[in-house]
Amino acid sequence: GDPCLIVIYGDVLTNMNLSALLDFHHRRGGLATLALYRVPNPTECGLVETAPDGRILRFVEKPPPEEVFTDWANAGVYVLDTKVLDEIPPNTFHDFGHDLFPALLAQGAALYGYPLRDHEYLIDIGSLEKYHRAEEEWPGLEDSQP
Repeated sequence: GDPCLIVIYGDVLTNMNLSALLDFHHRRGGLATLALYRVPNPTECGLVETAPDGRILRFVEKPPPEEVFTDWANAGVYVLDTKVLDEIPPNTFHDFGHDLFPALLAQGAALYGYPLRDHEYLIDIGSLEKYHRAEEEWPGLEDSQP
């Protein structure tokens, strides 16, 4: 396939299979593939609606409660075709969720969502509270305690 890059947000802790994500991206042939996970707090996330084949129909960053339409959210793990880099304006702040993905969808670009599998774990550890939750929940952590 075309050259691509993998982006993982710095506050994401996950055991997801990146090879499977990459294979999915190449099989679909879209411009970008976003890992998706189910969230208990949809108003705090970028929500993603997909067609049955995984193609992203809409992407709404942190909607108000009355506009929540799913609990599938942007996991902060992407495979991007390097052509996507041409869509990012230089020397300015440009956010994936607020700016890039909505613009690509508006242009009709093929973006796909890749739902995490049941055995895969992902948590945003961007706050102390979430970090402590991850310490308690991380798969196998209790097995490694002395």
